[in-house]
Amino acid sequence: MAEELVEQYQLLCIDKPTTEEEKQRATVLSAERKVFLEDKSKSLGYKSANELKKELEKILKKREPKKEKKKAVPSKVEKESVVEEEVHEEVEDTLRRVLGEPQDNLGRGDYYVNDPEILQSHLDKTGGKYQLRFPPEPNGWLHIGHAKAMSVNFGFAEAVGGNCYLRFDDTNPEAEEQEYIDGILENVAWLGYKPFRITYTSNYFDVLYCLAQELIRRGKAYMCFLTESQVKSQRNALKDYHNAKGRGEDIEFPAMAVFDKGREETSYSESLIELEHMRQGRYAEGEASLRMKGDFHSPNPNMWDHMAYRIKYCNHPRTKDAWCIYPTYDYSHCLVDSIESISHSLCTLEFETRQSSNSSYHWLLHVLGMYHPKTYETSRCSISCNVMSKRRLHRLVQEGYVHGWDDPRLLTLSGLRRRGYTASSVKAFCRKLGVARSSNEVCVMSEVLEGCIRSELDAVAPRRLGILAPIKIRISNFVEPEDVLVPNHPQNPEMGERVVSLTETIYIPGEKFRLDMIKGYKGMVPASPKNASIKLLNSRVLTYVSHTVNEDGVVDEIVVSMEPMDFPHKGMSVVTWVPSDAVTVETRLFGRLFSGCDVDGTVVHAEKAAKEKGVDFVELFNKDSLQVAEMKIEKGILKEIQEGNVHAWQFITVGYFCVDLKDSTTEHPVLNMIVSLKEDKTKLANNKVE
Repeated sequence: MAEELVEQYQLLCIDKPTTEEEKQRATVLSAERKVFLEDKSKSLGYKSANELKKELEKILKKREPKKEKKKAVPSKVEKESVVEEEVHEEVEDTLRRVLGEPQDNLGRGDYYVNDPEILQSHLDKTGGKYQLRFPPEPNGWLHIGHAKAMSVNFGFAEAVGGNCYLRFDDTNPEAEEQEYIDGILENVAWLGYKPFRITYTSNYFDVLYCLAQELIRRGKAYMCFLTESQVKSQRNALKDYHNAKGRGEDIEFPAMAVFDKGREETSYSESLIELEHMRQGRYAEGEASLRMKGDFHSPNPNMWDHMAYRIKYCNHPRTKDAWCIYPTYDYSHCLVDSIESISHSLCTLEFETRQSSNSSYHWLLHVLGMYHPKTYETSRCSISCNVMSKRRLHRLVQEGYVHGWDDPRLLTLSGLRRRGYTASSVKAFCRKLGVARSSNEVCVMSEVLEGCIRSELDAVAPRRLGILAPIKIRISNFVEPEDVLVPNHPQNPEMGERVVSLTETIYIPGEKFRLDMIKGYKGMVPASPKNASIKLLNSRVLTYVSHTVNEDGVVDEIVVSMEPMDFPHKGMSVVTWVPSDAVTVETRLFGRLFSGCDVDGTVVHAEKAAKEKGVDFVELFNKDSLQVAEMKIEKGILKEIQEGNVHAWQFITVGYFCVDLKDSTTEHPVLNMIVSLKEDKTKLANNKVE
């Protein structure tokens, strides 16, 4: 069976819908799938549409990924890079298969048909290369979902020797600012992507306006003077009509409820004059708009006359006050894709009903006789206990739940970078996601993202001594300081060693001392003969002598005796420590941004959890997601901070930390916890006697 036929059918399939948006999309695709099977079964000589359907389903089932046995890899350090390379190759192969070659893009039928001459003209412009685009709207900072989109578009183009534009979709001046444009450029560069060209939709405002005039001349656009509420009533009437038709009811088309004088009676010459008047600023905002004349009889809501131009009296970041009317996404997106000779337009699944072969994207290119890029949609990125919507991120910032777009708790790229995530770890995470077309409700556990940076830092981060919630220890039989040779990375001898001085006074984690023994506890317990001694990491054995408490009942000093070098320590608890000259720095420990995100036993993203629980998503905000604590660290780290040669350190038994790019100063260093170790160490120890 032809690959193109299987691919066309697959694009019309959808997993079990869960949201209203997905249910609407499923209804549209179901109708398209039925027509597709009937047409193809007749042309290919099948007895029935059902016979063709069974054969197609059988082929798709065989293509479902099988669980592979784990392959042996040379070493633990190399393991992650090997896995990532395999995933990357799989993504590339998958995209080449589903996208097809640029020269084969003749369309899929309906409105989506490329005339051979138009296709050849496109290929002449691109040299037959894959040509993609990453089109962010500059109305906020990029987040991890945008990183996935960049990984797919820039990554695939680079892998196949193609091109990828960075195009700013700057058609909504009310929400767009130059700082967002600058931030996006910085984030793209940080991830290491090099755009083929950097463009703006505003580059084409003159061209788009001329195309709008041509659309009117062809009878495919009209000036609309309905109010917002009237347009809403019109669309509700169409929705009720098509829902009833879908249930098999015999119902008349609501001609009067959807009537618009501009659509039915105004001549194209009148509409051209009114459009020019709108451009000249003769109408108030909301008084007039240009709408595309689609098809009210289509069950796809995206064919119900989307707006093409609307009035906005505000300055644009680039064109300033040159325009008072601006094109909409539904109008400009496909046109600029075609103008820039994009071979493949990749989006997330919520845009599928816009980009199907009988919907608005291809309809508009069809009526204007323009080249059609091939469209393909994949699942968007959703991560547990977080939000990805710019609207919700805006609210968190504006209402003070977080401290700006670069707050390390956010999954914005600026926030991740400030927290200490590397570009390579973000890209590794995106490659793990692949290009699946499963439901948009599929949520990736945040631990997957954490695992990417943890595995990277495990191989390269130098080990250092650092103590949260320290408790003081004084060695009673101390004679003189001892130089302790400590490896910078126990698994990587090439990283060398350093000397740490064992002094009369040292500090250990407060959680490593208690008066009474509890099952499984590892630390010093005076009441337990087996736990009266501890082994300092890379150093001596210390045995309990006495302790003192302050007026609040908190242990403030432990007196110990130091055992000989050859003292047996098998089975003892090994404890980290810092010497008396350790310096105190501010550390910021980050927990989940939202709590209570479990739904039916599954942890999901905060938007879904809030919806399921019937609450505002900010009610799930975790007030303890940021903890500020003092940490005692080796004094040599201050020099490393000043020199800036070390990206991150692993403080043994605590976690991975980096310098805060925004708040840290020479006088007041601030360290951010990038990610904990295997166990959660963000909970501060309590030194109160138990």
